[in-house]
Amino acid sequence: MRPLTPSVTVLAVALASAATAQERGITYAMTGGPGLVEMPSALASPDATLGTTLSYVGGEYRLNLGFQAAPWLFASYGLGFVPDFYPDDSYSVRDFNLRWNIRGEDGPWPAFALGINDLTGGYHSGEYLVATKTISDTLRVTAGLGWGRMAGTGSFDNILGLDDRDPFDPTPNSNFSLSHLFHGPMAVFGGVEWAFADDYTLKVEYSTDDGYRDATGARLFDHNSPLNLGLTWRPNSTFHLSAAYMYGSTFGLSGTFFLNPARASAPAVAGAVPPPQPITPRTAAPTVFSPENIASLNAALASEGILLEGVEITGDTARIRYTNTQYRADAQAMGRSLRVLTGQLPASVSRFVLEPMREGIPLSRASFTRADLERWENRVGGTEAIAASRDLRDAAGGSAGIVPVAQQRFQWGYGPTIGQYSRGDGHPTELALGAQINASYAILPNVILSGEVQARLLSNVKDTPVVPNPDYPTVRRDGGFYGDDAPGISQLTLAWYDRPATNVYSRLSFGLLEAAYGGLSAELLYKPVDSRWAFGAEVDYVVKRDYDMLFSFEDYDTVSGHLSGYYDFENGYMAQVDVGRYLAGDWGATFSLHREFANGWRIGGFMAVTDMPESDYGSGAFTKGVTLTIPLDGRGGKPSRAVRAVNLDGPLRDGGARLNVAGRLYDTVRSAHGPDLDESWGRFWQ
Repeated sequence: MRPLTPSVTVLAVALASAATAQERGITYAMTGGPGLVEMPSALASPDATLGTTLSYVGGEYRLNLGFQAAPWLFASYGLGFVPDFYPDDSYSVRDFNLRWNIRGEDGPWPAFALGINDLTGGYHSGEYLVATKTISDTLRVTAGLGWGRMAGTGSFDNILGLDDRDPFDPTPNSNFSLSHLFHGPMAVFGGVEWAFADDYTLKVEYSTDDGYRDATGARLFDHNSPLNLGLTWRPNSTFHLSAAYMYGSTFGLSGTFFLNPARASAPAVAGAVPPPQPITPRTAAPTVFSPENIASLNAALASEGILLEGVEITGDTARIRYTNTQYRADAQAMGRSLRVLTGQLPASVSRFVLEPMREGIPLSRASFTRADLERWENRVGGTEAIAASRDLRDAAGGSAGIVPVAQQRFQWGYGPTIGQYSRGDGHPTELALGAQINASYAILPNVILSGEVQARLLSNVKDTPVVPNPDYPTVRRDGGFYGDDAPGISQLTLAWYDRPATNVYSRLSFGLLEAAYGGLSAELLYKPVDSRWAFGAEVDYVVKRDYDMLFSFEDYDTVSGHLSGYYDFENGYMAQVDVGRYLAGDWGATFSLHREFANGWRIGGFMAVTDMPESDYGSGAFTKGVTLTIPLDGRGGKPSRAVRAVNLDGPLRDGGARLNVAGRLYDTVRSAHGPDLDESWGRFWQ
């Protein structure tokens, strides 16, 4: 039988052209996250596991995206849909959930976890403290205390003395607050999991959830018993299917798909990239280098996915400016470039200076000696030795002496589009599927004209007008109307990037900046090349565009801007805080936390809070959402730096709305700076 111990080996199986991992014996509840039938357990998935759960129970459909953000933290974002919540209308639910895995199983001690469902209060609001103990390879027991929705049946007085808790109210009438947490009656829940066969687990639970109700408080189905009986089929570590007989009157069904971004790869690319060429010994290197040899160097670098932007050779030093178009890790692009240089430049060149570029500006200056490359290429510890000898500095200025190399100035592409919209609390999400074609032309290496045309193909966006707000302009709630009738220009921008000073980067963008706004956006970023922190400032003057997404505008213009702080923690964790004025004239801050992996996957969340009153902002008076960035390696059979960003936002709100301008500086420059290079330096020789 398949054991249930959480310490056994993690399985890794390909899923959707990517590898994944799921710990043997851990199955997800229908609500999303490790658990019983519906109740949670105290177990943690393997670090970085991403689980997507689709379920139906007694009149409610749910989609839950859960992420084991750290070994001690599980976070999830859920969407719920109750078709018969109102007599003649449905109700949509959005929630953000957290679970702290306090400790794992250790000897006789069980695992403990503390969790919060629907953090800000709502249809799924509830808190819990739970313990789980593995009795044998096939048997596991869970017991816990629940509050809120998880104390709907069998409850008793709060032992903490926190007895006051308001019942759920579907109307948007409350500001952002955490005062409800662990308040109100409590209840004891629990259950048993039995892995009676290799691929099957039987679950029996005592559930204290009595929250399946409509707007009047009436139950969506008969609640005849608190006992739920479930069966989970686990054919492999990428997929679980569960069915259950629940509450003595109804059935539930769920499926969970697993992916581990930390282990995900692109099998279609395997073998597509030739192995790197060896370091060329100086005895086999050219004897001279003339301007005519630049074409040969350009071709050799291009075969490695590197665009040569400029060359300077002075005495025994060669300085190369290049753009990495292929490798997700800039450390790998550096290693490949240096191998090419040893075969293309004369033996008299003993030092190579690399200046990686993005958007036509140099990001850093890394110096290597030829002797170190020759010494450490095939020796144990060579990766660490090259990192220790590397001289990394800022690359501002210093263009004098560089011989520019002309490259292709025009690029174009195409792809699908997905638009997600919601009119507000309780209303269903509206979706628009379409296609886009984009193109760019580099007038100068750092002056770029770019545009994008979008066309909707399928859409359920309603044409119901947005109710005006007498106190604030409508800046985002009408987002679904843009480009609804015909193809339109979603972006047409002239952008100028520059390096005005050491450690300073600048961007100036003018034109149709996004689907809803056109105008001028200016940004400065201070980012030392070897630092984990950065500071930025952005000011935007924009005018609201008409819904046809062409060249006409509405009678609304505004100035917005933010001061931003960034910090890059180790192991891929990144935090960002933006403080300033938003599009509707409200003032506040946006807090973001992401985890990024070396293969390009990025998962995170954000929350914006401003001074806009709740009556104008909407329920909770804040904005939240989840961001997911998916690498597109494998398209065309070769590696790529391309990604696709997917945002799972809450309702469209006018509060906390920021301009969606392309090319912001922090993500443009950081990949060739010290922290990012260090984390990916293991690929230097690959």
